[in-house]
Amino acid sequence: MPDSDLCLEALLALSGYDVDLYNVPPALTEGPPGPEPSIRTTVKINPQDFFHPKYDYDFTNIKDGDTTFLRGNERYLRPCGWNRVALRVLQKYDGGDAWLGTGKDAWPVSYHGHNTDGSLGVILTRTGSSAEEPEFMDAAAASLVTGGTRGRGVYSTPDIRIAEKFCKTFKSKTDGKTYKVVLQNRINPAERKPCQRDGLWLVYIPEGSSDVQTRTIVQNSLRPYTECC
Repeated sequence: MPDSDLCLEALLALSGYDVDLYNVPPALTEGPPGPEPSIRTTVKINPQDFFHPKYDYDFTNIKDGDTTFLRGNERYLRPCGWNRVALRVLQKYDGGDAWLGTGKDAWPVSYHGHNTDGSLGVILTRTGSSAEEPEFMDAAAASLVTGGTRGRGVYSTPDIRIAEKFCKTFKSKTDGKTYKVVLQNRINPAERKPCQRDGLWLVYIPEGSSDVQTRTIVQNSLRPYTECC
């Protein structure tokens, strides 16, 4: 299992959030004034509730070659060469966990490299019991409501090699090494749209969408479930 401090550093690098290690709900705070509105999120989490180490998997030395894997009857390019850290997402969405499975009802896999669309990135934020936490992914959706993403949407790709080109890097204070970090998602096939750039999918957020509408679009379209370093 990766060091929990390293996992949190990856989260911080990916999202640009401030991360505090407490078991209290996330709080949204306004970012510094500027020519375009921005939202900076402070996420206070209990790592034991946020991460799900049972489903961690180290792909660092794995090569799939010509082997084909499927998720939702679509090809799944596994994150070979990366160490995957699972986020605790089971039983957190209405409708059950079929979207996270391997069968025909599962959603396909996509990767988000943070800088792919110039947004703050998508990251789920949760802590505590379901009774204590805010609406799931509210903070994630709020992070998208910026001048750079409103009226466009969130880009992701089925190929982690493409996400790697746009991903964040960070130097760990834990071990002094430099890491890349990418978010792994499941994407709703009914909500994604093809993009003019090859190998990218778009979850479109219409111009004029309210914060609530944006959150709904994100929740119904793109669900992060691991971070890969």
